[in-house]
Amino acid sequence: MEKELAELFESVKRAAEAADDSPGEEDRCLDALKQLKKFPVNYQILLSTQVGKGVRQLTKHKNIKIKASASDIIELWKQNIQNETTKPMKTEPTFTEETNAVSIQQIVTSEIERNIKAKSTTMPNYDNALTSKSRQPEKQVKLKYPNSLYCNDSSRDKTREILMDALTKVNEESEVKVNGRDPACVAASVETALFEKWGKSSLPRNKARYRSVFFNIKDPKNPDFRRRILAGGIEARAVPYLTGLDMASEARQAETKELEQKSLFNSELGGTQQARTDAFTCGRCEKKETTYHQAKMRRRDEHVTTYVTCVNCNNMWKF
Repeated sequence: MEKELAELFESVKRAAEAADDSPGEEDRCLDALKQLKKFPVNYQILLSTQVGKGVRQLTKHKNIKIKASASDIIELWKQNIQNETTKPMKTEPTFTEETNAVSIQQIVTSEIERNIKAKSTTMPNYDNALTSKSRQPEKQVKLKYPNSLYCNDSSRDKTREILMDALTKVNEESEVKVNGRDPACVAASVETALFEKWGKSSLPRNKARYRSVFFNIKDPKNPDFRRRILAGGIEARAVPYLTGLDMASEARQAETKELEQKSLFNSELGGTQQARTDAFTCGRCEKKETTYHQAKMRRRDEHVTTYVTCVNCNNMWKF
């Protein structure tokens, strides 16, 4: 029974995490919550599975329907545990007619104290079953970010914090603010998309993939990328499919294209020797220190192509 309850809650949890991005997941989560509400539970099952603690966290879910359904379940379980643990206590002492007034008072006092002590030691606190495995008060952990960011998985939560750190810088980097977009929700959505596509970041095969996203979204020279994600220009579900060049800054993309053009230019030259001349003027540095080479690259009857290289700044062009 404990295993069935745990599996049912896992389906609720997965659907609740995906409900923000998919309307169909909301209905699946509500159906699972209805089944969870009908599931027969008691104090010991809730204490051993810790399902009550997870359902209590859903009472803070952004979705109003999921939040209300989870609250109903918590109230129902509280009532069930109260009914289970509350037992009638005997408060009337028995005594004979020969008992004097002092003895009567002692018997009454002793009986009441015994019943109070028995109640305090045998009747469990129903809140413990819904919140913690231990009877000791749970330590309050101060979260760095809003509760909506976390999913109760340490590895995934660390990824969400890294993304959150980068997205919170967006409005600090420019006077033009991105309004109406919660960085915590966007970070959680991006992490969910990465997790569904690749799996956990701790897996060896995924470390380089996650590292590429982290590098580009945190890059001080690439504010455009994180701003487009926060503003919705790049959807969360599209991030796992972006290449390194897609995520790079405009300056880096231009530099990469220039290197590709130079590589193509050099390959067309084929490593042939070039003549030195001052007949050409460089359009970049305006110097006349150049070398050139002429060749017919395709057919013998085509015009000769002249390849020129500036000796001063290494600028290349052809005509």
